[in-house]
Amino acid sequence: ILTLESPVELLMPGVNQLSFNPQISYQEWYSLFSYNAPDFVVLENPSNALMAQLAFELASSTSVLTALTALDLADGLCTFISLVRSALRQADKMPPSTPLRTGAPPGTSLEPLVLDSITGMISQRLVRTICPSCKEVVTVSGQDLEFIRWLTANEEHVGSFPIYAGKGCQECMGTGYSGQTGIFEVIKFDKNLKQSLFDAQPLSSFKLRQFLTDMPVETLKQQGLQKILDGITSLEEIRRALFTAY
Repeated sequence: ILTLESPVELLMPGVNQLSFNPQISYQEWYSLFSYNAPDFVVLENPSNALMAQLAFELASSTSVLTALTALDLADGLCTFISLVRSALRQADKMPPSTPLRTGAPPGTSLEPLVLDSITGMISQRLVRTICPSCKEVVTVSGQDLEFIRWLTANEEHVGSFPIYAGKGCQECMGTGYSGQTGIFEVIKFDKNLKQSLFDAQPLSSFKLRQFLTDMPVETLKQQGLQKILDGITSLEEIRRALFTAY
């Protein structure tokens, strides 16, 4: 495993960690990665053009893990495609009408090339967990019930289970929360999904959101509801975490 970070903040045993230096050229970074021939490459947020270019081109020879700040999976995928396109053109200082570094002729869509390099995407939100020392059942308002209806497609769930929250105590310094947990949305880009996305060109966040809603994927909404049902976190935390995702 080889990582490229900016900067290296936490040393991990068994992992070769490099501190990113923007003064080092793409060719030097690529040569370094190729020489080490890692099984996995972990790159920091590819908002930097050089990072985006490395993530895309290293994916042809090794498994690459990188992260993006995005509203959801659809927004993340479209953002990554846009970053890669800009990075490849910027690398050769090319105008939009010239071929990309991939060798594709002018006007060729880059979406199929990027989609072919992606094996999966994970959307993640962190939520605070209820303090076990002051956890209690709370009364929900009409607005809370409407939010639960939005979370679940099963109307029978609404009002049929207890809702927990932290009252606030010395253990949690009056916050009602202690620790964090994650909710995740995972999509595997298999051949069928890639072909469907190829056929849906050109891609857009709106089109992707519509497409992904028909897939058998456990969504952030479903996982958020389950965390509430299990009494792990509060309704307010799930509302806060999902507000920007939907």
